[in-house]
Amino acid sequence: MEGALKASAQGLELIDQARKRKGWNRQSISWSEAALTSVACLKQFWRSERIQPDTFIRICVAVGVTDWQEIAEFLPTSASHPPLPSLQTAFPCLDWGEAPEISFFCGRQDELATLEQWIQGDRCKLIAILGMGGIGKTTLTATLIERAIENEKWGMGKGEAEKETQPIQSDSLSSNSQLPTPFRSLIWRSLRNAPSLEMLLADLISFISQQPQMALPDTLDQQLSLLLRHLRDHRCLIIFDNAESILTAPSTQASLDSISPRSSVPLGTYRPGYEAYGELLRRIGEERHQSCLLLTSREPPREVVLLAGEKVRSLNLSGLSNSAGQDVLARIGLSSASGMESAAIVEHYGGNPLALKIVAAGIRGLMDNDVTRFLDLMHQGNFCFSDIQDLLERHFSRLSYLEQEVMYWLAIAREPVSLTTLHANLLSSESRVQLPQTLVSLKQRSLIESAKLPLPMSSTGYTLQPVVLEYTSSRLIAEFCSEVINQTPDLLRNHALIKAQAKDYIREAQTRFLLDPLVQRLQALCGTVDLTTHLAQLLPPFQGKPPMQTGYIGGNVLNLLRHLRADLSGYDFSRLTIWQADLRGATLNHVNFSHADLTASTFTETFGSVIALAFSPDGQTLVTSDDRGWVYLWRVADSTQLLAFQAHSEWIFGLAFSPDGRMLVTGSLDRTLKRWDSQTGQCLQTIQVHTGGISAVAFSDDGTCWASGSSDQTINLFSESGTHLQTFTGHSDIVRTVAFGRLGDRLLLASGSFDHTIRIWDVQAGTCLKILRDSCAVLSLTWLPNPRLLEGDRGDTFLLAAGGDDGAIKLWNWQAATWSSLDGHTDGIWSLAASPDGRTLTSGSSDQTLRCWDMKTGHLLRTLRGHHNRIWSVAISPDGHQIASGSEDKTLKLWDSQNGQCLRTLQGYHNTTFPIAIFLNATRAPVLLTFSEDHQVRFWDLQTGHCQKTLRLPPQDIFHAALSPDAQILASSGLDHTIRLYDLQQETSLHRLHGHTAWIRFVAFHPTEPWIASASGDRTLRLWHIHTGECLQVLRGHKNPVQSFAFSLDGRLLASASWDATVRLWDLATGTCLQILAGHIGRLGFCAFNPDGTVLVSGGQDQTLRLWQVETGECLQVLEAHQGSIAAISFHPQGHCFASASLDGTVKLWDVNNGSCLQTLTEQIDYNNALLFSPDGSLLSVGSRNGICTIFDVETGNRHLTLHIPRPYEGMTLTHAIGLTDAQRLTLKTLGAIEKST
Repeated sequence: MEGALKASAQGLELIDQARKRKGWNRQSISWSEAALTSVACLKQFWRSERIQPDTFIRICVAVGVTDWQEIAEFLPTSASHPPLPSLQTAFPCLDWGEAPEISFFCGRQDELATLEQWIQGDRCKLIAILGMGGIGKTTLTATLIERAIENEKWGMGKGEAEKETQPIQSDSLSSNSQLPTPFRSLIWRSLRNAPSLEMLLADLISFISQQPQMALPDTLDQQLSLLLRHLRDHRCLIIFDNAESILTAPSTQASLDSISPRSSVPLGTYRPGYEAYGELLRRIGEERHQSCLLLTSREPPREVVLLAGEKVRSLNLSGLSNSAGQDVLARIGLSSASGMESAAIVEHYGGNPLALKIVAAGIRGLMDNDVTRFLDLMHQGNFCFSDIQDLLERHFSRLSYLEQEVMYWLAIAREPVSLTTLHANLLSSESRVQLPQTLVSLKQRSLIESAKLPLPMSSTGYTLQPVVLEYTSSRLIAEFCSEVINQTPDLLRNHALIKAQAKDYIREAQTRFLLDPLVQRLQALCGTVDLTTHLAQLLPPFQGKPPMQTGYIGGNVLNLLRHLRADLSGYDFSRLTIWQADLRGATLNHVNFSHADLTASTFTETFGSVIALAFSPDGQTLVTSDDRGWVYLWRVADSTQLLAFQAHSEWIFGLAFSPDGRMLVTGSLDRTLKRWDSQTGQCLQTIQVHTGGISAVAFSDDGTCWASGSSDQTINLFSESGTHLQTFTGHSDIVRTVAFGRLGDRLLLASGSFDHTIRIWDVQAGTCLKILRDSCAVLSLTWLPNPRLLEGDRGDTFLLAAGGDDGAIKLWNWQAATWSSLDGHTDGIWSLAASPDGRTLTSGSSDQTLRCWDMKTGHLLRTLRGHHNRIWSVAISPDGHQIASGSEDKTLKLWDSQNGQCLRTLQGYHNTTFPIAIFLNATRAPVLLTFSEDHQVRFWDLQTGHCQKTLRLPPQDIFHAALSPDAQILASSGLDHTIRLYDLQQETSLHRLHGHTAWIRFVAFHPTEPWIASASGDRTLRLWHIHTGECLQVLRGHKNPVQSFAFSLDGRLLASASWDATVRLWDLATGTCLQILAGHIGRLGFCAFNPDGTVLVSGGQDQTLRLWQVETGECLQVLEAHQGSIAAISFHPQGHCFASASLDGTVKLWDVNNGSCLQTLTEQIDYNNALLFSPDGSLLSVGSRNGICTIFDVETGNRHLTLHIPRPYEGMTLTHAIGLTDAQRLTLKTLGAIEKST
């Protein structure tokens, strides 16, 4: 075996010592699985037999020996036969993706030579390997690449590698010097599950660049240009396997389904939504670059045909030669056939390798290796197959029901699955008992394949070869279609069409390849209206039946109805098993699920923006917190919600598990810290030592203490039991992040602040050891081992990674106060997480991306995209296999850390509604305008409470909205730092105002001029002209974010309330600050002028209201007003009283003269809410959670109207429903579900 490696005697001694430290024997299954090889190959290794070099290296690395050259025995070298390099030297950037491991390869030497000539000699840009299913396209491609690596034909010399990759380490392995036309990168991607081009481009660009880069451009054309630029700069080899998955097949399965008509789709036509792949192929084939894209497909994409020529070529694979085909038969165990018999079989099946494997399995399994009898039947025509589909049809018809059942489940899975998973899917006890035997039988027939499961399972799974997968999927769709039309559900009961709890990319593939085509066939036969009726009629016979009789039919029907966008209001799904129903984002008003079993179904969640998260020490649980003050615990395995409770009244930025996992600590903007029992959610202790909001908490590694950082510029240290130990002072701005580390036995604490510094504290001594000065605010910190010491003694050398507001990650050698940077993000980095072994670092940013970094080289490994707003938090599971991320966009995502695929997405829901304005319509009737988190502005008739009109705004995250005095223009401000103006009559956009550099928290129109003002987290206020969009003034002076402001009624003054605990009075004519009103403690939220502009009221986090005389700035009164932060203030039009709303759930009316409380009203108030009096002062509108706006009668305090936006599950009945955790049941009720008493 050319290029193979074997172990030397001395090397085996070193390996023997290493495996003893691991506790493995020489044929350990754990060892073989970790090395992605077989026990038989391990035996070859121990016998010093030559094996494939990549396998040899993996065996060494798996046992902890990274210097494999010390283990290998090399032949004497010469100039023509140098030592074999590592894979990373042959291809410095190598990603095999989903490429198969080839067990043996026969024939096709001419094809290999042709491809090598096209790639290296002729420098072709685009090559297509074409042929029918099972002909061996993938095997040929993988063999081509493996042999090139083994023989170092396409590799690069050491000098070239160093020039290209610029590694941090200088101990690269030697290889050939100055080889021509070297490849820098190889990346293999399977298109089997039809990934979108956007996802694929992000993956390719991230990998090929191998260096920090700016965020992907917005348009697809720009992204393609960026990829082509990299392909020009570096020579790269890209493989797209199974490219037929993005093409529309011309009904090759029509023979399998008499119901489905043949289509007349032209050859090479793309599936809807995948046309952009054609532009990728066109540009790669036409434009100047030095790389090569090699694709395998059953038919050529149009561009391959149109561009065919010198640089774009196709290789049409026919069957194997007779001698190679006989070799295949011999290798797979058909030893009883003579040469002439084998030749006859090969000739009959056209040398198709897959057909030969299946036929050989049939001869062994069905005919007891009687080749002569098989040939007799074959010559009689009883085994005459027109093509591979016919062959599979004949084979499938011979399978038992149990075997077909397993085949269908493997088609649904669409990736290798374990025996345990298959067992759980099956309904009947007989199927479960017979499962191992069934799998053996199917494997003997060569219909299924064994495959290595991804980490962390690392065991053997089962899957289908692509052509068998396609055939089985098509057959399953045909059977499902027939069962719906004929009302004879069988497979519909025994198989789930989609798995609601599957990984995101698998569920998307199930939808794309199973659900979509099934619905299309059904619609073609009976239309959408009749189809919903057909589907609904399937269910009544199963209501009240035992689960094993009902099976998956309830979930299947519900998923089909949802896919049809059917109105499900009022449907009766009671007394059914509703398994694997994906109900996220569904509107299920008044649906009846009484006595239903909802096991393994998924629902919309209630959380808001995900601010902080953490894995439990055992990796089984994930805890998250949101901007509503709630804490949620999730089971990582299936994302089931285990526990939910309101921990605080405001945002929870601090969240941490104790090292033993039994306790949680939370810290909130409400200035409190709390300790919780992580199993029950019971509050163990409430601590209030900070005078500002809590921004971070962290535990020491030994669990003996924990720390908190705050906007009060301090860090506090506590014992495990919550006893306050000490306070660290020195920062001059918000302490945003804290992290524990060690220096030998000394416990260290690092703190990062908005004051542009990092401080390193000796915890025991209570002293500051070092101050590291940065050029921007420090948002996140984490400790990690120095990568230079990863392979040896780590000693006491640790790096401190710091994420900055400027988008850079600095790796600090804190003792020397020196740093290097990882650049790539384009906005602030709010969270950092190091893998348990310190080899990778993951960062989450306001630029909406996660980036994974190799800490040994400093290279960017991959960029994870999927969030649509700021990423607040990132965590890595204790085993290093999963990444969790939480975002402002109300999503929680779990990612595979090895390949960057998104495993699960949980979508939160909150619909806080607040009043914007009350005005009189054309008939002089009062109309209330409200805005909700669903991005809709609603017009309510205050006489009837009915919603008259709805205006949907663009899908941006909106913080505040306001209406112009003439009720013609609506303004919205958001997290994208811009203000948008809309014409309400024409329902068109007028202007988008740019200038702020942070969230815009408040907007309001000037009472007399065509102006609008805005307040921002960038500490400024801006005044704009609404007709021209011009910025007229910028008011600067606040030291922290400006939360809100108010105009005096005559428009001369503006009062602004800030997080710096002050109110500033501004003269709008000159833009000067007239007064600074100080006295509050903590963040200020709101202020309001009385009608004559003589008195100003302010309120904030300190729960007090202060009345100020505007003329002098004197504080007239201090009212101990509420038990929670004040969320809104509004003056009565007549000026004798004002209203305040608090997060404690109360709204109070106050006498402005004596400060007495006139009324106390109760309502669920949210952060950043609003109060609004009607023009005559008789009514008070109060915004609230859950889509509710309440109108109170001011005189009586009674509720005049409750304006209610239906929640997703409004009126959904859950009486005696099972399969839900208590936390899930609470979530569903919060979203409108009910349980009727019996």
